[in-house]
Amino acid sequence: MALRLQTGLWVLFLIGYTALKYFAGYNAWNTEYAIQVAILVVMTAVAPFYLSKGLVARMDGVGGWLVTLVTPVVLCAIGYALFWYFRVKPSFPDVTLMTVLPRSLLPGLSITVLVLLPKVLRR
Repeated sequence: MALRLQTGLWVLFLIGYTALKYFAGYNAWNTEYAIQVAILVVMTAVAPFYLSKGLVARMDGVGGWLVTLVTPVVLCAIGYALFWYFRVKPSFPDVTLMTVLPRSLLPGLSITVLVLLPKVLRR
């Protein structure tokens, strides 16, 4: 049951997060921007979720809880940093990494909650 709940909430999060990222920049369809959003979502949501989920599944005890709490936020921050370096910085050199990095908190904390669900519901 916990995995079904996690999967359902993950799908809802992914749809909402993708829409949030897309409509923050455009109100109409733009293919190039949609590709940029897809890359951003993969780097800051999809990859961190599955990497965190895989890592957490292999850990138990206090270390497992610590990894569960920290890993998604760190992976999202790394994803944002890479996206910034390769996609944003060449076009907008005035935008600094520290301006963009706080945007990794929303997906990172959301993924932390999603990864925690099976651990919490099993107890």
